[in-house]
Amino acid sequence: MVRKSSGGIDLQKVRETLVLLLLGTSMSKSHSMVQIQKEFFYLWRSSEKIKPLIRFIAHYRGPYSEALNDSIRYPKYLEYLWDFVPPRKNDTLTGGLIILNDEGQREFNNIIQRIKKANNIEMIQLISAMRLLHDLYDDLSVEEFLYMVYINPDNIDFITKSEIYDKIINKNVKSRLSKRLNIH
Repeated sequence: MVRKSSGGIDLQKVRETLVLLLLGTSMSKSHSMVQIQKEFFYLWRSSEKIKPLIRFIAHYRGPYSEALNDSIRYPKYLEYLWDFVPPRKNDTLTGGLIILNDEGQREFNNIIQRIKKANNIEMIQLISAMRLLHDLYDDLSVEEFLYMVYINPDNIDFITKSEIYDKIINKNVKSRLSKRLNIH
C-alpha cells in the first residue's frame, strides 16, 4: 500500500524522485547502498521538508530507512532509471550498488530543467545540498564514509545497533583519512 501524506502527495513517488536527484547530482554514476542511505540521512537531518517523507532507525550499518531501501530496490514510478546490483557474497559492507543508467540521466536532466524553469528555490537549494554532499563524501571508501558517520556525536542514536562499528572505528580508517586529507 502506498502511503500518502495529509496533502495527498504520494510519498513513494517523492522518495524515488529524490533518489534520482541524489544519483544524478553526483559525478559518479555508481554508489553503494550504504553511501546513498547515509547521504540521504544527512539530507534528512538537515531538511525539515524531507523529514516527513522518511524515517531513519538505528540499524546494522548505522542510520537506515526501510522506505528508502524499498524505493531504491523496488521503484514503482521511476522504474528502469537506475539499476540495483546486489552485493557479492563476501561483501558485508556496501549493501550492493545503485547505478544511474542513461534513461535515468535523461530523466534527471528533464527534472532539473523543470526545476530551473519554475525557479523552484527550495529544490534548487536541495540540489545544491546534494552536490555538496557528493563533494564531501563521494571520494571516500565505504569504510571512510561510515567512519565519518560514526564519529559524529549527533548520530549516536542511529549507530547503537551497528554490527560493524567496532570494525570501522578500530581500523586504520582515521589514519587513512588523515593522509588523504593531508591532516597532521
